Amino acid sequence: MIIKDACMNYPYIILLISPNDGSIIWANKKAEEIYGYSIKELRNMKINEINILRKEQIDAEMLIAKNENRNYFHFPHKTKSGEIVEMEVESYPTLVDEKNVLLSIIKLRKEGNYLNNAAVKFVEESNDAVIVVDQSMRIIKANNYFIDNYEDVNNNAIGKLICEALICITASECIACMNKLSNGEVVEVDTEIYNNKNEINYCGILGIPTFFRDKFFGAVISIRNKTEETLKEKEKVAFFEKALENEEAHRRAKEEFFARMSHDMRTPLNAIINMARFGIEEENSEIDIDYFKQINESSEYLLGLLNDLLSLKKLEESKIKLDIEAISTKEFLEGVLTIIRNKAESKGVTFKANLKNEICDYVKFDKQRVKQIEINILDNAIKFTDNGGEVVWNKEYLKDEEGRPYFHNEVIDNGIGIGDGFKELIFEPFMRERSASLKTDGTGLGLAVSKSLLNAMDGKIWLESEKGKGTTFYFDIPVMEATEEEIEYLLKEKKDIVVNYDLTDCKILICEDNNINAKILIKILEEKGAVTTWVIDGKSGVDMLRDNEYDIILMDIRMPILNGIDAAIRIRGFNKTIPIIALSANVYKADVKRSLDAGMNEHLGKPIDKDELLETICKYI
Repeated sequence: MIIKDACMNYPYIILLISPNDGSIIWANKKAEEIYGYSIKELRNMKINEINILRKEQIDAEMLIAKNENRNYFHFPHKTKSGEIVEMEVESYPTLVDEKNVLLSIIKLRKEGNYLNNAAVKFVEESNDAVIVVDQSMRIIKANNYFIDNYEDVNNNAIGKLICEALICITASECIACMNKLSNGEVVEVDTEIYNNKNEINYCGILGIPTFFRDKFFGAVISIRNKTEETLKEKEKVAFFEKALENEEAHRRAKEEFFARMSHDMRTPLNAIINMARFGIEEENSEIDIDYFKQINESSEYLLGLLNDLLSLKKLEESKIKLDIEAISTKEFLEGVLTIIRNKAESKGVTFKANLKNEICDYVKFDKQRVKQIEINILDNAIKFTDNGGEVVWNKEYLKDEEGRPYFHNEVIDNGIGIGDGFKELIFEPFMRERSASLKTDGTGLGLAVSKSLLNAMDGKIWLESEKGKGTTFYFDIPVMEATEEEIEYLLKEKKDIVVNYDLTDCKILICEDNNINAKILIKILEEKGAVTTWVIDGKSGVDMLRDNEYDIILMDIRMPILNGIDAAIRIRGFNKTIPIIALSANVYKADVKRSLDAGMNEHLGKPIDKDELLETICKYI
């Protein structure tokens, strides 16, 4: 009784508790004030109605207290109004009225209410679900939004671990979050949480750690429901994915269209060009030879136009990939000069080429693209220079300030010149200067393609011109120096070239679905002594090879029943050694790669170049 009288007005909560069943035997006025229960009510309660921790949680806190050498415990107590308050609890066994009891002295933790007024207001008034957890990730406070949306209707969330209160957040995630929070890290994570209607909510979780006197006390955790915006975003992503699929399908259809167009245009051009060449070689009449020459020139013009159109398409789609290789500068220039001299001669224009300084013997660049640039610009100069005029090509090998090599070119003509108003437009596709004095044909593609190709090579082009007096085009083509190994390979390859093209008794299987192209191949090969067999599709070619022996196969790519790529793959399944040479109107790097990946040895473009064809065959027999 002495203890009870002394403690009735004590400034801290005093509880006398039965050690047998946890019944509250007695409570003072401070307990009545803090807990909100009357003393009579308290005496009819058990301590576990106030201390909301489970036994294992109490044991854990007692172990922590022991490790920290303190004689009090941190327990959350629940008031009559449902508020959770943090307490410091000291318990001592003693005798009261000759009964063994626990004397518990309970203080409000001064730092226990670590949420300041602003934070409390945030928790209570936030439009998001907000909970407060202690250092063990146990929920000690929750706002109405959380209770209405995430609290189990049959089970209070207060006192539960967050992983118990929220479905979809695992215990391991809680531990990971707790570790981050206790280290002072702000935790941000997107996750899926089931609400209390068993519906999935896409939520953004933000956890902010709280400290008092450098000690971690828990965290304020905001749970923002992002379901609506997430679903909209998913719809948007699905929409764009569908759009991308459609765009990809459109791109593939366009690629297929241009591939077919290239094939379908080059196939008759191959026939026209080669038939015209046969006529020039075999005809005795000067008049007939002139006819064949005109056919040949027209078809070569059409081929150049096709090349420019396909190049422009690739450039517009930013799909040009340079094919850099080591080449002999002398042989490359001879090829360009042969074409240009013939064009100048037929137009009655004097052509001069001045190779200044020392032109490097072996360099690396994209042979096909550079040839296209130089022929376009030189042909343009000849085209706009009248009969009796002159075109001069100055070419010089230089190095820039950083030691990088390049070819500086000047193409000078004394032709019709360019008007001042058109100089800014001359490199635009399909642009031609309108003038009654112009008598030349053209689409205005050559210079546009040349400029775009030079841009792709990090080169440049510019001009000077005066109307009626002529034009000078300047252009720089960056190159790379060939290594010693690359030069040795080129020299060895040159020694291996056979120039007499003797194909006597060479058995050649031709797989080609176009009659005229097949006749052209047969004529070229049989003139050199070859024995040819012709089939019109890839499947027939595979079957013929199974039953007969051949020295080499010429394989068209686009054929019915079985195309050339699939035919080559089947052949390599039972014959690893026979040389296969692809013949295709598709001549880009990707097309060549597809042929080589299928097991072919070479890939030649159409229209077929007679010397290139014979030289390639002789390399493999």
